[in-house]
Amino acid sequence: MRNETMRKNLFLGFAGMFLGLCFATTASALLPASAARKTMQAATPPPVSVSPSVTKTLSLTPDLENGAEIFGVCTACHMPGGPGTVDGTYPRLAGQHKEEVIKQIFDFREGHRVNMMMLPFAQSLVSEQEVADVAAYIQSISTQAANGVGPGTALERGAQIYKENCVSCHGDNGEGNGEKFYPKLTGQHYPYVLRQVNEIADGKRGNADPTMLKIVQGLSTEDKEAVSDYVSRLKGAETAAK
Repeated sequence: MRNETMRKNLFLGFAGMFLGLCFATTASALLPASAARKTMQAATPPPVSVSPSVTKTLSLTPDLENGAEIFGVCTACHMPGGPGTVDGTYPRLAGQHKEEVIKQIFDFREGHRVNMMMLPFAQSLVSEQEVADVAAYIQSISTQAANGVGPGTALERGAQIYKENCVSCHGDNGEGNGEKFYPKLTGQHYPYVLRQVNEIADGKRGNADPTMLKIVQGLSTEDKEAVSDYVSRLKGAETAAK
């Protein structure tokens, strides 16, 4: 019954998204170029912040059984057990800090982070309790599935960049910090890490931490590839984040 309700919500979400995109495309075509640019500027995501919804959700006691049922819908993309895909199309979720999962869900819902594939799924969670449940379940998952790694041609350079710029937030082994909303990087796929680094550097990820934004914008293309490759090879404990 729960999954049937979610499927209905997802259908309505996709339908609304499709109609919205059609309307936006038509409207943009009717606007002069200068007006279109102003419209795009007005749609820039708001500054990064932890919303009251995140704070409220973190105060709830999660139901792991319900979270497992909700996650059943997520497995269509993130795969059973939450390993994601080695080509980086879908990130590894298994073991991710619940705080980070909760924040990202609400960032999708509230427009701080734009991903048209994820938006209907985030919107299908009808209450803070459901978000708390699925986030806690995701944190509880462990997986031994192999992740996608990079070419391995500049790992020494990648390690240097990571230790100089990333370790203070994400930890020596990519363990992150849930309380500070620093995501766990251990076992994440190279193509996904690289895509996120590039999107942050290009200003396409509106919820990026300002400090990270400054760091990645100072990296060359080769540096981004090197550090992403290094990150993809970090091996922490394959247990759920605590």
